[in-house]
Amino acid sequence: MDAQRHLVLVLENGVADESIIHYSLKLAKRMDCAISVLMLVSYDKENHAQADMGKRVLLHAEEIIKKEGIRVDHEIRQGDKASEFLKYIAVAPTIAAIIWGSDEKIVTGRRRKKSEHWFEKVRPHITYPIVTPRTRAKKDTTSLHTSQK
Repeated sequence: MDAQRHLVLVLENGVADESIIHYSLKLAKRMDCAISVLMLVSYDKENHAQADMGKRVLLHAEEIIKKEGIRVDHEIRQGDKASEFLKYIAVAPTIAAIIWGSDEKIVTGRRRKKSEHWFEKVRPHITYPIVTPRTRAKKDTTSLHTSQK
């Protein structure tokens, strides 16, 4: 992407809830940003199912976003998720915010026990706002939860 500010939608393990994609679209329109969809999957030389699913999810997300007239790019990274995420944001200086599209409990702190999730380990080093669409008890209702160091 060029110098236009963009939102980084972070997804994991070849999975994405379509409501997160639509939430990202609304936020991108409000902020006049492009969207970069980043899929992080663990490397497994014996089983490429997550990477294959991740590619399909990325292409589907890109199709939805393009239909709305928002600039979009996507990338899948395999390996150590924390390392791949930090390398990605290190070379993307025009990030407006990070949209966490995986388990919302990791970012909102609603886990019962302290987790060893990779994102919790790198979070203190992230200087960008982190936005998490939060689903409530009623379906199709989201609210905004942001955190910034």
